[in-house]
Amino acid sequence: MKSTEDRLREALKTVGDTMGSEDVPPMRSPVSRRSGLARPAVLASACAVALVLIGGLVVGGLVVGGKTLTGNGGGAASSPPEDKHVAVYLCTKTSSNASCGHAEATDAQKANIKERLANIRQVRQVAYESKLQAYERVKRAFSDKKHWETVKPGDIPEAFRVQVSNDGVKLVQQAVIGLPGVDTVIVEDKPRA
Repeated sequence: MKSTEDRLREALKTVGDTMGSEDVPPMRSPVSRRSGLARPAVLASACAVALVLIGGLVVGGLVVGGKTLTGNGGGAASSPPEDKHVAVYLCTKTSSNASCGHAEATDAQKANIKERLANIRQVRQVAYESKLQAYERVKRAFSDKKHWETVKPGDIPEAFRVQVSNDGVKLVQQAVIGLPGVDTVIVEDKPRA
């Protein structure tokens, strides 16, 4: 029987390009774990939310009804066919990424991440997605699925949704992985209408 981490790793591989260990910069400083924080119920619910989120990315992607969603909740024109979509998920208190230190991404960290992304020439659009906007997007994409009834606003982390040309994907990954406030970076396959 495979562990939750193995199943999650396999699910991430089906979403799109994944990063190998050679793509991840070394940790900036060690973070010590406190003994009382890793409770089984908290870990199980964090894994469940991650699996639900990954399923949303696989099935729903960034497209609902053929329109790409923007950070302000409105629709925007479809992206060129050669573009990729990258989701930069921000740290939360329940993040399993040790560099998050079980803390939410701060406003200063979010501003730094957005600035880094905006300064990459191949990036066409950077849109902030709040927890509520992420919840609404996933709710629309999976309104016919009964298991979504248990997902609540705030269960899906904040993110920056980045539209980037194919040749800029690695640049985006290298620019933000390891930055304070960044939990996970996922390169999504071209969203299917």
